[in-house]
Amino acid sequence: IYKRLEEVCGLENITAEPEALREIARQADGALRDALSLLEQVTAAGDITLANVEAAFGTGSRSTFERWVTTLRTSPEEAYAILKSIFAAGASGVRVFEEIFALVRDLWLISKWPKIIDSLETSEPEKIFLKNEAAQWKPEKLHYLLNVVNKVLTQSRMGLRNDIVLGMFFMMLEPAPNLEVVPIPKHAVIAATTH
Repeated sequence: IYKRLEEVCGLENITAEPEALREIARQADGALRDALSLLEQVTAAGDITLANVEAAFGTGSRSTFERWVTTLRTSPEEAYAILKSIFAAGASGVRVFEEIFALVRDLWLISKWPKIIDSLETSEPEKIFLKNEAAQWKPEKLHYLLNVVNKVLTQSRMGLRNDIVLGMFFMMLEPAPNLEVVPIPKHAVIAATTH
C-alpha cells in the first residue's frame, strides 16, 4: 500500500513525507481503497506530513508510540499523561492498544531473535528505533507487557471507557508488592462492633 500511495502522489504531483505515507498505509490496515481515501482526507487538510496525518486521525503515529514506549521505560508517569492526551484527542482505545501491541511485539521479537528485524515490514528509521530500543528491555519484561496490553485490548473491545482501560493498563503494569498481613488487635474488632 505504501508503494501505491507513493505512485499516486507522484502522478498527482503531491509532495509527501515518507513517514506520513507509511502512517496512512498503517491506518488503512491493508485496505487500498481506505488508504486512498485517507490520503485524500489529509491532502484536503494541507501537505502530506506526519503532523497532518496525526491531526487528521487523532490516534498518534508509529513514531508517537515509539516515543511513548521509550517514555514508559524511563518515566511511567509521563507515559500515562501521553496516553491520556491521546485519548483526550478522540483516539479509539482499541486502535491505541493495537498500535502499542504491534510495537511491543516487534520489540519482543527482536529482543529474542535479533535477526528477525530483517523480516519485519518497517521503514529503516523504524528498524533503527526497534534495534536500539529492544536492547534496553529484557525479553521477559516485554513479554509481560504484551500480556498486559492483550488484556486491556480485550477490555477496550468490550466497550469499556478509555479512562478505565488506561487505569487498568497502568495498574497491571505495577507488579504486586510483597504484602504483609498485619494482624488486627482483638480490642479494635470489639470496639468496632459495639458502636
